[in-house]
Amino acid sequence: AYRSGATTPVEAMSRVVDFIRASEARSPCPCAWLVAWDADDIARQAVESAARYADGRARPLDGVPFCVKDVMDALPYATTAGTSFLAASRPVAASSPLVAALQGLGAVLLGKANMHEIGLGVTGLNVRTGTPVNPWVGRGVHAYTGGSSSGSAAAVAAGLCPIAVGTDGGGSIRIPAAFCGVVGLKPTAGRVSGAGGVEIDCTVATYGPIGSTVADVATLYAAMANQDGARAVWGEKPPPPALPAPLRGGCGGGEPALTGLRVGVFWPWFDDCDGDVRAACRRALAALEAAGVEVVEVAVPELEHVRVAHTVTIASEMLNCMQPYWDNPETRAQFNGDVRLALGIVRHWTSADYIAAQRIRARGTAHMRHALSAVHALATPTA
Repeated sequence: AYRSGATTPVEAMSRVVDFIRASEARSPCPCAWLVAWDADDIARQAVESAARYADGRARPLDGVPFCVKDVMDALPYATTAGTSFLAASRPVAASSPLVAALQGLGAVLLGKANMHEIGLGVTGLNVRTGTPVNPWVGRGVHAYTGGSSSGSAAAVAAGLCPIAVGTDGGGSIRIPAAFCGVVGLKPTAGRVSGAGGVEIDCTVATYGPIGSTVADVATLYAAMANQDGARAVWGEKPPPPALPAPLRGGCGGGEPALTGLRVGVFWPWFDDCDGDVRAACRRALAALEAAGVEVVEVAVPELEHVRVAHTVTIASEMLNCMQPYWDNPETRAQFNGDVRLALGIVRHWTSADYIAAQRIRARGTAHMRHALSAVHALATPTA
């Protein structure tokens, strides 16, 4: 639309700003998708983008709006990680490499997206910043957005922006993407730089893309991957991201687009969900088979052990990050009730618990590698 002259970044971003204002004026409660945004800064970026189009210098993502989870540094905004106190003790000197890379491609930063406080929750509930409204609520859905990247997923689902950045250490991109009916990807560890943000759960979490479609997510993923600071887990720079052929060429006819791909299913895990979820996900498997995928039964043992080990790992790392604020009675009292309760339990865990969790983690990784040795992917309901 920009290239054809049907609209301009200035016109489009003006409509986006009007939409943000309307969402914040919603009654009886605001939509609370963004915790910080600035109309003048959005307008400035839009004017610069429009000028590049007019001069024939348009960049790959010029004029495309995006938002980032409020755990990532992005000037001119503070970073709060969903709290009411973090910004006061953590000034932001520069935007993260990922934000700078996206803006370097011409994308327009709308602001900071809401989140479950410090990422310790999967609903999106936040009594300090406001709980984001699931955009589907107007169609009879009464549900949370999911979390912890709640605002990022909801903003995409609402049509505020086609792409957004979240973080995921235990489903925090994938869960809200599922709850809001959009697409989310947790990239491979080390693929995306973790620089320029609050490192709350450093060994399990990574930044990742959320988008309206698989193709949009693949585009954002390609833009995010291998920026400054990205290192594979073995210490080397990861290889360039490669998009699979179906995303490059689509389904033009002839053989089904996904012929040759093998998807593994561990049925006890797949079916451990509500009946309507099970039915929908089995229909999704059938759609994959119709597109040429071979569904293969696999086994992934010790999943309950891994679940507990993951809980110990991620919650311990969160408490370690938040320890100065937990030790201060004034800031401890400002945590959301659910987060304060969780951290109060975690503080009784020991280093021996964390070490045991890492041993189970190593076993779980070996089990997962074995399951993936015979298939390209594993399929399971998200929630």
